[in-house]
Amino acid sequence: MNFNRNRSTSEGSAEPDTNVLALLLGSLAVAAVTVVAIWTIYFQVGS
Repeated sequence: MNFNRNRSTSEGSAEPDTNVLALLLGSLAVAAVTVVAIWTIYFQVGS
């Protein structure tokens, strides 16, 4: 918990929940894009 407090001090009054949500959404978006890219490449190679 001390580590989180030290990190929050540099961000000010930013809520950690929104930060975690943004990180989750960003990682999910990157994962989705990579999966779609691999899927399209596989389909192109197959056909």
